Amino acid sequence: MSMLSPKFIFIVSFFAAILITAFTACEHRGGNNPTPTGPTIDYKITIVSGNNQSGPIGTQLAAPLKVYVTDDAGVKQVAAVVRWSVVEGYGDLSATSVTTDVEGYAETYLTPVDYAGEVQVQAKVQYTDASVTFTATGQ
Repeated sequence: MSMLSPKFIFIVSFFAAILITAFTACEHRGGNNPTPTGPTIDYKITIVSGNNQSGPIGTQLAAPLKVYVTDDAGVKQVAAVVRWSVVEGYGDLSATSVTTDVEGYAETYLTPVDYAGEVQVQAKVQYTDASVTFTATGQ
């Protein structure tokens, strides 16, 4: 059985220590760190138009469901993603993911379907808790 020489063990240990130190140093500087380090934004979302509409089943409502997205200081947010979903009742949306325009607005259209009654649509800023709920009625 052959034994590893002390010199070989020392060299391997030395290079292993250098590699570990190098990788650790890169990690501390953020070299491989996928976690964002910048400031977070507290989004606000406000209904602009389209709430409390009514219309016939199977017909798109006249006005779009429209929201305005800002930060907590009231600065419009361009290119924020707004997710739209029917949370109560029955309806089809023209788009379920809309990016805010250069003025901070996003919109979609609702078509009540299947049954008469109330339809609720939630607009939520992606990856946040900021949301609003629209109400409409299918007749």
